[in-house]
Amino acid sequence: MSYGSIALSLLVGSLLARREPLRSLLRSTKVQWFLFLFNGSIAVGSYFFVDGNKGIGLAVGMGLVALGAGLGLLKHPNRSAARPE
Repeated sequence: MSYGSIALSLLVGSLLARREPLRSLLRSTKVQWFLFLFNGSIAVGSYFFVDGNKGIGLAVGMGLVALGAGLGLLKHPNRSAARPE
């Protein structure tokens, strides 16, 4: 994978994440928990089961996504309880 395609995917992904339907979905506590647990487990598994630099790169990438979701959970831990019904 080239550096140009990585930069392009980061740019397009950040532009898509700013659109309102996707933004509200990504702010959901359930989605953040899923992203945190799923990507964290993939990061740990890829480190142990994929050999070489590919495993380390995959672990770092998935770990960053899990870290971002975890930080989102820490910023607003009681978001669902704070919503008026």
